[in-house]
Amino acid sequence: MKLIPRTNKQVFLVLTLFTGLNAGVMYQLIPQPDHLTTTQEKTDTWQVAQLNKENVQAQYNQLRQLQPWGKEEPEGPTKEELAAMTTEKQVVNDIKWQFMGVVKEGGKKFILVQAENDTKVKRYTFGKPLPDNSEILAIYDYRVEVRKNGKKSVIELFNIEK
Repeated sequence: MKLIPRTNKQVFLVLTLFTGLNAGVMYQLIPQPDHLTTTQEKTDTWQVAQLNKENVQAQYNQLRQLQPWGKEEPEGPTKEELAAMTTEKQVVNDIKWQFMGVVKEGGKKFILVQAENDTKVKRYTFGKPLPDNSEILAIYDYRVEVRKNGKKSVIELFNIEK
């Protein structure tokens, strides 16, 4: 009989024809929708808050109080330790480098420092003296504690007063 496919090419051709014919019949049997556009009921009444440019600090304080993203547990010293540090915190004008950032790599923290007369940014960690021979005491996400000439100071990446 010549109707029975004998080669792979013939089997593939028969299966393709059968699948195409099935798809065409199924498409004809599916009912067409009455209208193509649908409207969804408005169930969410959330509105974007309008920012008042004159009162940004009050809005910022209100947002921090509401904590919409959950309570943040910052890494670093407690409020009491930070208050003690700020009492002994001094304006650091005699450093010869700029604090550029913090990098975590392989479980170790490094601070990125650019020396005053250098264009390269180098990384430092505990035990390696900084360009002005300061000693690193602690590395946090946005600040570093250093000791220079026996005086402890905190250098922040972003100088934002809280």
